Amino acid sequence: MLSFQNCTFVMEIALADFTEDALFREIDEELKQDRAIKIWKTYKLYIITAVFLPVAIVVGYQSWQSWALTERIELSERYYKATKLLEDSPTKANDMLLRLAQDRHMGYKLLSKFQTAATLAKNKNEVAAMQVYEGLANDKKISKIYRDLASLLYIIQSIDLGVKTDSAIIDELSTLTSKENPWRYTALELKALLSKKIGKTNEAKEIYQKLLVDPKTSSGIRQRSQAIMLTLQN
Repeated sequence: MLSFQNCTFVMEIALADFTEDALFREIDEELKQDRAIKIWKTYKLYIITAVFLPVAIVVGYQSWQSWALTERIELSERYYKATKLLEDSPTKANDMLLRLAQDRHMGYKLLSKFQTAATLAKNKNEVAAMQVYEGLANDKKISKIYRDLASLLYIIQSIDLGVKTDSAIIDELSTLTSKENPWRYTALELKALLSKKIGKTNEAKEIYQKLLVDPKTSSGIRQRSQAIMLTLQN
């Protein structure tokens, strides 16, 4: 059985484009200019990809197992066609995803809603994206792991829009940092960045240290945490 835990290798792939030296140099420069939050904006796409791809794999696989073959093929083809259109025809792709989101089968319905929100955000319609994420976060019919993912992505969009104070966002992130929450590492990384931004350097250091000593921290988050910790100690 494919599980969420078995998909963590995707997190390694999502950050493979960055060399360690380049990462250290860029983070050091941003911190020197007291623009720690720009680090988040720079690496946001890769972090979101690392968060979202394992979910897409698991949801798609579990959905594939549970339906009749002809229906599996039809739905998977519709989803594939929609995602292929995202670059060249985002409006048409979004319409296709919205129709899939109305499907009675929870797997592609859920996946399509996440993809719809991501497409809206990519096309600078962040407010609409936040509304989709908020709806998912409040939907008690879906598993908590996906509701929490929607909450995390909602928070990410609120960072970009600047619609909430950094302190308020830190409080929201704290609800996702319990030990049993699979999204805790990304939430902790964002919490540390925002803590640094508002001058709470010691709190940021404490979070980064926890991430560094935790054996379950992904290599991408560990690498960034190590780089930032070194600059904070200088």
